[in-house]
Amino acid sequence: MTKGADTSIAVTAPSKSITLKGAFKLFNIIYEVITDSLALRRVIREALVDAYDDNVVYLELRTAPRPLTDQPTRRDYVDILVEEVDRWRDQESQHHRRMDIRLILGIDRAGTIKAAEEIVKLAIAWRARRPDLFVGMDVAGNPIKGDTRDFIPLLERARCHGLKITAHVAEVPNRDDETDAVLSFQPDRLGHALWVSEKQKDTIVDKNIGIEICPTSNKCTLQLKSLSQHPYMQTWLSIAHKWCILIILE
Repeated sequence: MTKGADTSIAVTAPSKSITLKGAFKLFNIIYEVITDSLALRRVIREALVDAYDDNVVYLELRTAPRPLTDQPTRRDYVDILVEEVDRWRDQESQHHRRMDIRLILGIDRAGTIKAAEEIVKLAIAWRARRPDLFVGMDVAGNPIKGDTRDFIPLLERARCHGLKITAHVAEVPNRDDETDAVLSFQPDRLGHALWVSEKQKDTIVDKNIGIEICPTSNKCTLQLKSLSQHPYMQTWLSIAHKWCILIILE
């Protein structure tokens, strides 16, 4: 692990009061710390153990592949991910119950098209080799950087190869053009979808696009006193729209 990472944000901004800006500073610290294969393996193993201990029965691990100091390609990163999940599956007889694990490769919306294209190629190749494991792709990242629209052609290519698509949109207000374009693309799920118009809400329902609700994350980053103040969670629940709870394992 890298020495000298700036952990001040983790000390001064506890999870109950962290802002959206602070959350992405914290994510940057995680990137500073997870720099080699040893650190990556440890994090994967601990995430699996934590999920199992929390009685999770179906787990989707979502990650954006990147070069490591001792494994310089994104392919190496994904290889490690697969090895650790397979290791867990091989040891399944030692567990009291089964936990189904699937993998989703992510694109950073603030990243380059070249990097995204490489990740899509990896996802397509692994989907062909291991359809039991690789189920989808996601485009996410800091919502005030980049534009999801830039990656729609690549996401379309991934979908043609059987990968389901999640797109994080409307995490911040005043991104209607981006949200409209994503809805026209019709992904399988939307991440957050906090700031949508009534027309956009109707489109989501009509097209039966699932919503990944992130209640604890939103409560922190939106500085809500209670989840009753959540902009849209009660709406999705009240109309019985399809949704799932997204939990960040830390």
